Amino acid sequence: MMTAGVGAYAQNGKDLKATDADALVKVIVTNMQNKPSVGDIITLTSKESQTEFTGVTGDSGYFKIVVPNGDKYIVNFRSFAGEQRYKEIEIPKLDGTVEMNLMIKYDLPEVVVLENVTFETNKSTIRPSSFLMLDRVAELLKNKKNMVIEISGHTDDVGETAANQKLSEGRAMSVKKYLESKGARQDQITAVGYGKTKPIADNKTPAGKAKNRRIEIKILKQ
Repeated sequence: MMTAGVGAYAQNGKDLKATDADALVKVIVTNMQNKPSVGDIITLTSKESQTEFTGVTGDSGYFKIVVPNGDKYIVNFRSFAGEQRYKEIEIPKLDGTVEMNLMIKYDLPEVVVLENVTFETNKSTIRPSSFLMLDRVAELLKNKKNMVIEISGHTDDVGETAANQKLSEGRAMSVKKYLESKGARQDQITAVGYGKTKPIADNKTPAGKAKNRRIEIKILKQ
């Protein structure tokens, strides 16, 4: 956790102060039921310089961060699907110092398809192009220590039922093991294979088959 300088953030904010050039922003995050949300990764991106300023909410559902004033910022939150745009804000440049609150309210989707997670054909081997997405999932799980998820593997309808079932289970387990290797706890993740039993598209077309070959995350506990 950083405690000084532009872009510094602190979950209690005691050591951070606004200056003539830099605003002090208290970022407060709740779910849609107004319950403080812990472990949320929030990024403010300067529209002028494209510099990113990132913080993580603490046990009270907020953090404080120091950013340059006199600029507009894109506010994003991290989800299992990647960075999600929330809103745009402007931090004015005034005589004296600027302190402000930024209120963010959202719920993570209960079920998400990991679009960029793929495997070698007919294998449970994760392709390297998937690692960036999975690293972000692992980071989110490490911050959201109370969260429990199900990783589910799914196939199209090509091949034998038993082979598809085994393949889906193997792929889900590969993802679970990868996330654990990046710091997620074992008790946060359940791996399940559903084979071809839960299609989300028509298996009669190549595009439909591609959609059905997927990994999903389902949030079981937040």
